Amino acid sequence: GKEVLSEKVENKMTREDYIREIDEAVAAGNRAMHALDEADSCIRSARNWGIFDILGGGMLSSFIKHERLGKAQDLVQKAGNELQRFNRELSDIQLQNNVQIKCDGLTQAIDIFFDNVLVDVLVQSKIADLQRQMALSKEQVRSTLAHLEQLKREA
Repeated sequence: GKEVLSEKVENKMTREDYIREIDEAVAAGNRAMHALDEADSCIRSARNWGIFDILGGGMLSSFIKHERLGKAQDLVQKAGNELQRFNRELSDIQLQNNVQIKCDGLTQAIDIFFDNVLVDVLVQSKIADLQRQMALSKEQVRSTLAHLEQLKREA
């Protein structure tokens, strides 16, 4: 606690400045978490439609699945932007946390054109990989937010 504050004072940052920087980082982290939650929800929906597609849902389920995947890709990109902002805010208080996510093109054209179980299973595998990546990112953000709250209490 006191060591952190004395270090900040040595760096010409007042306690109030330090707390304000922590608050800004927390706000950015909360925005990132909200964006991750939105993307995760959309990915979960795409996965559910993908399961229906594998079970013989046909062209309509493929179309809906890919509509959700397209939206999920946009939301993952938005979450990635929020994570970059979060990382910049963390660097203001000398904390490192490079949480990143990426969403490759999820083989939409191939899946709709070659609508078969093998391709559907491949797409489901990519969705599952993305879900694991989202869960890891969310846990890293949650952990960092908890650390920030602790730093604020100790300031």
